[in-house]
Amino acid sequence: WVAFLDADDVWLPEKLEKQQKAIKQVEEKDLVLIYCPTKVIDETGEFITERGGTKDHNPMFGIYGAGRPGFQENAFRWVIDKGFEAPTSSVVCRKDIIQQLGGFEEDMRFSEDALMWYRILENGNMFFIEEPLVQYRVHLSQWNAAATTKLKLTRRFIVYERLLQKTNRDHKSYVSFLLVNKGFRIITRSYIGYPYFNFKIIGKYWKKVLKNDNVLFAHKIFSLLISVTEIIILPVRLMRGIVK
Repeated sequence: WVAFLDADDVWLPEKLEKQQKAIKQVEEKDLVLIYCPTKVIDETGEFITERGGTKDHNPMFGIYGAGRPGFQENAFRWVIDKGFEAPTSSVVCRKDIIQQLGGFEEDMRFSEDALMWYRILENGNMFFIEEPLVQYRVHLSQWNAAATTKLKLTRRFIVYERLLQKTNRDHKSYVSFLLVNKGFRIITRSYIGYPYFNFKIIGKYWKKVLKNDNVLFAHKIFSLLISVTEIIILPVRLMRGIVK
């Protein structure tokens, strides 16, 4: 087994002990990954309890990390659909599987950890401890709100795109569907309306869908329907925004 700890994060003293206890309970049931939520802290170690008043304020606060409590079998499809939050410093997973998969994708700018958890969970089951056993540190002075928004809008697409290259044959159709229905839809819905109206970015990611040999033809057609549908409902969304 291997555990991770980012440089600025903090494990609680009992973190590994409690995770080891859970592992021993279900290890024979093909357990491959265990994780827990974290408490978000600032540079000084203070618990961040609220979002803050400015738009550039770090949006992470309170508890970061979520899941279904306890042991979960066949979690792969649920995890990639819901996009579960597994903070890197909370994860303990099977070392042999990470080695088998070749480690993290170091060329990815972000979300390489999420991709790794997805790939690991193709090989077994997971366990979620509800108790926060890690302190997750954020640096408010270094937070870039605009860059963060862009990352949030594109990261699912990028992770699904890479996962589609790596996943086994049994899951390719499902990942192909999620790439379009979730990854591409999020980008389209976000950039087609206020405040972005950026059709160039939508076109960029649509081309990625169309040129991807791993995306099923039916899903490529579906991506066109998503774009058309979002254009049709755009006036309704804008009117709702004005009313609010």
